[in-house]
Amino acid sequence: MEKLINTNIPAHPYFVHFPIALIITATVMVLIAFFYKKNVLMSVAGVTIFVGFLGALAAIISGFYSANNINANAELSELLETHEHIGIIAGIITAAVLFMFIKRKAVFNPLEHFAVAIIMIILSAGIIYQAGLGGKMVYEFSAGIVIPNQDEYAFKNNFDKNENLFLNLDAKTAAKNIASAYGIDSFKNISSIDFSFNVKTNKRQIKRTWHWEPKTKKVVYKGPDKDGNSIEYTYFTNDTSKDNLKLFVDERFVNDQYWLLFPFHLIWDSNVQLTYQAKSKFPISHMPAHKLVVSYPNNVGYTPGDIYELFFDDNYFIKEWIYRSGGSTQNKRAITWEENKKFGPVTISTFHTDSDKQFSLWFSDIVIE
Repeated sequence: MEKLINTNIPAHPYFVHFPIALIITATVMVLIAFFYKKNVLMSVAGVTIFVGFLGALAAIISGFYSANNINANAELSELLETHEHIGIIAGIITAAVLFMFIKRKAVFNPLEHFAVAIIMIILSAGIIYQAGLGGKMVYEFSAGIVIPNQDEYAFKNNFDKNENLFLNLDAKTAAKNIASAYGIDSFKNISSIDFSFNVKTNKRQIKRTWHWEPKTKKVVYKGPDKDGNSIEYTYFTNDTSKDNLKLFVDERFVNDQYWLLFPFHLIWDSNVQLTYQAKSKFPISHMPAHKLVVSYPNNVGYTPGDIYELFFDDNYFIKEWIYRSGGSTQNKRAITWEENKKFGPVTISTFHTDSDKQFSLWFSDIVIE
């Protein structure tokens, strides 16, 4: 039986507790020395701060490394950024206090001692607050924790049992079942969809906000234009005009809406070629999967010839896909489909990332009526 325990444990948790404990302990020593005139405690506090500073350096370095391996949505990204900033500031303050101890050989006059005590109290409060943010990221967002997907694990164990069912499946039926799993049968009852499309890479972060009325074909866009200026633009998708701004906005709407509702396009796009493979493997998690290849014609759309390799489970939910721009076999990009959420009758995968965690795409502000 395969182990469900993650052995790839990050180093940050091993180091982070030492500076927290040592800096707070040093603060207590400084306060006792101030009120009870125990100067020997200041020397001990200085040594404690030195060791705490070394631990802080290890925690900061390992923390930056661990952060690069975290799947972060918008809220977690904000917490992570605040956590990092406080850690850097705390490290700088600790270094400054340590320099004071070394320069004065842990001997301070009453006013200097009082100033050091105040700085240490502020430093300890900041570290405690930072530790709280770290706990929140772990316990509320599972940051840095690989939680086994029990559905996929059960799928792996039951793969042979379901083999005959999926071996007899054809590509069109697979496509229909995937679209149905995400709620395509109820789409005809939807009057409007609001959503924000967000992308974050190492080099940039973008956000585009949309209001779409499928029945009237009205689209309202809020976001940057080609020069980066914020605009609001309204058009209708059945408008055939060649206005440059309309084409600019429509190209982005098609892209963002495809990410949002790609399972439905398996039915809506009648010109695609479908190829089904009953037994395959997820490209990132490497667990057993079913595979549907979706190939677009070379003369249709803004990105003709694109190929999508969909990897789905026994419940017909996409877990990962590979995007091949223009059908190229080079630079294949495997992306996850995560955080499925129900919005009325429709299920949407609200978060996507790559295997290196250098790319994140998520949806926010979703309202479906």
